[in-house]
Amino acid sequence: MVTKEYWKRCSDQNGKVINPSQMKQSIFWGGLDPDIRAKAWKFLLNFYPWDSNKITRQEIRIRKKEEYEIIKQRWKQITPEQLVFFDEWKKRKDFIKKDVLSTPFDDLDTLFDETQRKEYQEKTMSLMLQILYCYNFYNWNIGYSIGMNQLLYPFTRIFKEESTIFWCFAAKMDKLKDNFVPKKRGLLCSILKLSKIFNYMDPWFYATLASISSLDFLCCIRWIQLLFIGVFPVDQIFLLWDTIFSDYLMENEPNGELVPKTEISLETSDLSESTELVREKRTTSSHQNYILFFLFGILLQCRENILEFHSQEWPYEEMLKELKIVSRKLNLIKCLKVGCSLCLKFSKMGSLLNIESQLDDFVT
Repeated sequence: MVTKEYWKRCSDQNGKVINPSQMKQSIFWGGLDPDIRAKAWKFLLNFYPWDSNKITRQEIRIRKKEEYEIIKQRWKQITPEQLVFFDEWKKRKDFIKKDVLSTPFDDLDTLFDETQRKEYQEKTMSLMLQILYCYNFYNWNIGYSIGMNQLLYPFTRIFKEESTIFWCFAAKMDKLKDNFVPKKRGLLCSILKLSKIFNYMDPWFYATLASISSLDFLCCIRWIQLLFIGVFPVDQIFLLWDTIFSDYLMENEPNGELVPKTEISLETSDLSESTELVREKRTTSSHQNYILFFLFGILLQCRENILEFHSQEWPYEEMLKELKIVSRKLNLIKCLKVGCSLCLKFSKMGSLLNIESQLDDFVT
């Protein structure tokens, strides 16, 4: 696990990270200690460049705070009288407020008593409203889509400063934008790829899913869109996002580098506990699909449950509900190992998953 001490050892006297690639590798395999997570995510989410030092980072933080305030003034300056002429903004504002008020805060039960929970929840909802209103004006084309409140919430748990939460959230949304645009081309692409992975790696299970009309993977659409929020508790989501934000398996490293051997033991307690290393040459096309392999690993672990639901002739909607309950009991570390092992083992599946040319037949 990357700790404060490790981060300090990997930085020079000016606070610059000496080897960003090695740092991302360490984050991917071991995750981040809570004490360093806020700092590390600022680098992983491009709030700070990896080649920045203490002085330049302070300048960046001040500049980004000023830029955020400018964006904020765009909607704050609209008076109630003017609002009647901004029908679309009024609609979006009401939609955002309604969604934020429905945000699940289940994790707070273990952190606060009832009074403290209520105060924290109200403060957090107010903060989320401000940020989502700003994001709407920052990226009007995407604006707001249902579920973005849930995607934002973990950032409010990690960062204290409002402008930092906004910019880190905006950076992640930039990568996920195809999952939120009206036609959701990104989600469609992911579901088609997931279907191909199933058919290739478990044809019998794929055929079973086809027989019960489950190939649209409705339960998985939200998982992909919201980076598995709702599948695992928020505290575990932080660890999962450490690995995803590192982009370690998604970056093209043509010279290859040392990575854990693909036969990863699922009994060990830490993702980084793999004793044998091999040098592998990886390609960008396969590593961009790490999230799908991770998801496939989750569904594999739910395989027996799905088949049992099918044998008992459960209604499709009830099966989806029960699957969500089952998935909440999964071990995250084991899911990470399965997903990583599959991604590395099938790193030459790029051509199989190259379905971009097929999308035009589905997206109109």
